[in-house]
Amino acid sequence: MRWTLNKTRLLAGKTDPENTSLWLPLWMHLWDTAGIMERLVRQWLPESAKRAMGFEREEALLAHARFLGGIHDIGKATVAFQANILRTLPEARQRLEMLTPLDCPEQNRRESPHARAGEAILLWDDCPGGLASIVGAHHGRPQSCAAVDDQLEGWESNYYPKGQKRSGRAFGQNCS
Repeated sequence: MRWTLNKTRLLAGKTDPENTSLWLPLWMHLWDTAGIMERLVRQWLPESAKRAMGFEREEALLAHARFLGGIHDIGKATVAFQANILRTLPEARQRLEMLTPLDCPEQNRRESPHARAGEAILLWDDCPGGLASIVGAHHGRPQSCAAVDDQLEGWESNYYPKGQKRSGRAFGQNCS
């Protein structure tokens, strides 16, 4: 488990478009966002909005907010996203490529933007559809069910390193 966690620290989450030597690891971006979500719930969200969401206890709302903040960019952990973002970060790319290939044709990457990929990953892992769809729409545009369901059946190479495939049950039929 520790080895897997160490590998995830190599994933890039954000870059500075003007200075490519400045980048934020994905784990740190997700951690920061979860903290901001908690702060917004505690200090900014009016009580009336909390009640309207149907949470009887603030702790339940906080748990959902932290979860969504901490998982909203999980689609950035895909080969498609990392192959793209690490083009501008050669040292980071070299470290990650020592562990896994980052081959992903550019035309395929366009079929799996990180928000759509995030929704697909969460549905595949049995996350409730309502929560997964928030991740899919976190840039303001909901994903179509067909596009989400097509992800691991039609665009598997965007998710797994070359030569690797998902084992286990079939993906899809989760978007409803």
